[in-house]
Amino acid sequence: MKSTNRLLSLTLILLLFVTFSYSQETHVVTLYVNTAELTKNSISEHANFGQTDGVTNEDFTTFVYVNDNVEWIGVSTSSEEDEVNITKIKYKKGKKLLQRDENDGVKKVMAKVDKGDSGDEEKYILYFNIVSQTNPQNRTFIIDPKIQIKTQE
Repeated sequence: MKSTNRLLSLTLILLLFVTFSYSQETHVVTLYVNTAELTKNSISEHANFGQTDGVTNEDFTTFVYVNDNVEWIGVSTSSEEDEVNITKIKYKKGKKLLQRDENDGVKKVMAKVDKGDSGDEEKYILYFNIVSQTNPQNRTFIIDPKIQIKTQE
């Protein structure tokens, strides 16, 4: 009886360890936009993901595991009253890692990473628009960053 209890306890502990080791995480990708200065030709100067110098928006990479969730949100750096709306995430090239080829939203977009192997990379197009009192524009802007499956250690 004691060995059965020990075996059950060990199995439960192992199951909990595996569950927490591979549990999903939500990655929040924030697009920072100077809404007062943004124009069609100045996206790289007035919109970024907070990445370090030398990393372009196109080279910006979010590292994830399969079953993780990704949430894209936008923030104005010039006015709390202005809005940055992420409206779509669309597959561009590489391995398809996200559950759907197109993920739509109104102010933010959420997607699930449902496939991929260590090191696989997907290039996607992020669509966004701004609502600004000082710089009103009726257009959609795009940036094409990457998402990549983390390499197993």
